[in-house]
Amino acid sequence: MHSKHLIDLFKTFYRQCGLCYHSVSNISDLDDQYLHNVSVDKFKKQITTIPKIWGDLSLNFNLIKPFITFDDGYKSLLQTAVPILKKHKIPAFFFINSKTLNGDILWRDKIRLLYNHNLENEFLEELRKNMTLCANFSLYKDSKSPHISSKSVESELNQFIYRKGIGHKNDLYMNKDDLKELAEVKFFHLGNHTKSHYFLSSLSYEEQLTEIESGFQDLVDLDLPISKVFAAPFGNYDSVNEDTFKILRSNSYEVLLLTNGRQNLKLDVRKSAGKIKVYNRYLPK
Repeated sequence: MHSKHLIDLFKTFYRQCGLCYHSVSNISDLDDQYLHNVSVDKFKKQITTIPKIWGDLSLNFNLIKPFITFDDGYKSLLQTAVPILKKHKIPAFFFINSKTLNGDILWRDKIRLLYNHNLENEFLEELRKNMTLCANFSLYKDSKSPHISSKSVESELNQFIYRKGIGHKNDLYMNKDDLKELAEVKFFHLGNHTKSHYFLSSLSYEEQLTEIESGFQDLVDLDLPISKVFAAPFGNYDSVNEDTFKILRSNSYEVLLLTNGRQNLKLDVRKSAGKIKVYNRYLPK
């Protein structure tokens, strides 16, 4: 999504909307085609052009302003995006999956790891032995679905990767000290992105409750200020359900961020949200 397209988007958008980044790098963090990545030059142009049209960006959801977010806490942001944000004093949210703080790899990055080793088809054959999958099932695309338990897929991934000897601890994500440094910047906010980045609607109520509450508590236990804005992993309309909204309301969340790239929320989402404000985000390119 080029700067001109972003400007046109915000000019005509009567609601607040945001941009959702993952990796900002001239070389993808995992050097593959699947990770959502924006080059450093494009990122700088995008976030410095928008304020010229709208004025200062904001993290106040009571204002009709664009906002900037980063999901998954990739460490490369510290060398690429963060210096640019600091230089231009641009506020931003960073949404973290707490399991990565112990060096664990998110299950989507485990799938990307299989693709990088050309092992996706072999894994898919094994997955079919334990799950009912359609004939043309795409491992990367179709595994993020309310009909396929993300938790179960990760369990299969862990066993396969262990047998192949390709799994290891890594520094792909920000660590505890990195997050503490971000929290010291007054215009940066940290938020909960669940513990494990599962497709929430594929889980039971109890599993969702654990993912959301433990993801939040793990960050709070680090003595970090964590906002009551929640970013749903994947952010599709079908990635959340009534259980998700019930859990968010019981934990006093104020805002839910999706990633649909659409202006209007579906009616059933608005009804389920109740008093929780729900906003869509766009994935820049």
